[in-house]
Amino acid sequence: LPPPDLRWLYLGSLVNSFCLIGCACCMWPSFIISDQGAKDILFDALALTFLYNLDDVAGDLSFLEDQWDGEMLGNMYGKMSEEPDLVDSLTVVRESSFTPDNIDVWAIRIMTMLTLVLPISFVVTVLLCKQ
Repeated sequence: LPPPDLRWLYLGSLVNSFCLIGCACCMWPSFIISDQGAKDILFDALALTFLYNLDDVAGDLSFLEDQWDGEMLGNMYGKMSEEPDLVDSLTVVRESSFTPDNIDVWAIRIMTMLTLVLPISFVVTVLLCKQ
């Protein structure tokens, strides 16, 4: 197998993080502008879930279903896990330099922050609108 092009790994990680954070941030205004109650909120949530799943390889449209060889990837993982020194050296390299995994770590941190900020902002906005 040829080595992966790092530009695509970074771009994929950025797009995945942007999609996750964007879908989470879009839920707040969709809760506020929902006119017809729970049904409207549910449909908006399902639409955002669909958009989020488009980014995954095995997502709703699964363009790569025929080209994604899960058995080969499983065999590669099995061979890599049999050599603990290889996995440890790759982990050290990944943690000591900037890799696409670092983008995912920052996205997790932002999502953790949004888990607290978005519900509070929703409650504050609803209370301010009622006054």
